[in-house]
Amino acid sequence: MISINLDGTFLGTKYAIGTMKAPSEPGSIFNISSKSSMVGQPTTAAYCASKGGVTSLTKAAAMYCAHEKLPIRVNSVHPGTCVTPLVKTYYDSQPPEVLQA
Repeated sequence: MISINLDGTFLGTKYAIGTMKAPSEPGSIFNISSKSSMVGQPTTAAYCASKGGVTSLTKAAAMYCAHEKLPIRVNSVHPGTCVTPLVKTYYDSQPPEVLQA
């Protein structure tokens, strides 16, 4: 979970900033976090931790770009749950009291 959600975002942000430094035109980086980065869930601790890391990484990268006077904005978006087949399988496997939390 950490490798995909956080390490991948870190590397993408790192190399995007490196590539975007050269041009003088402004640019933007958008990282995909989750509402779970701000509100923990009892059964998805690793997911919440990885997305919390994405949110903090994004803030740090934005501050880095500002400090270096780079014309690069770095933001994250925090969508809610999308009921995909994988999420539905998870929901179906949980007792009702877990899903009410």
